[in-house]
Amino acid sequence: MALGTNVRGHTVLVALTGQPQASSATTHEDGAWLHDLAELLDSEELGLIDALNLDGGGSATLITATTAGTTTVRTPPTDRVNGVYVHRAVADAVYAGISGYGMYRK
Repeated sequence: MALGTNVRGHTVLVALTGQPQASSATTHEDGAWLHDLAELLDSEELGLIDALNLDGGGSATLITATTAGTTTVRTPPTDRVNGVYVHRAVADAVYAGISGYGMYRK
């Protein structure tokens, strides 16, 4: 996980993970290495001028939401509980969005 600012001044949140799995019973595939994340952050495609590496690993989970309030977990599960791969419990979060926590739509 990384947080950065691109050349247009927009905040960019990056989650680099392993491949999504067909079901919760399939074998987990490892994610990327720190070097891979550094290359992505330095890519012209993202156009970042500043970036900060956040905590990664199995606890890094990206969740997106729609304006209707539905959410989708975008990262693959990493812990195995009773033979099923599940998302780890996470104690803290980084929120990036419109409304709430002092961010308002213009």
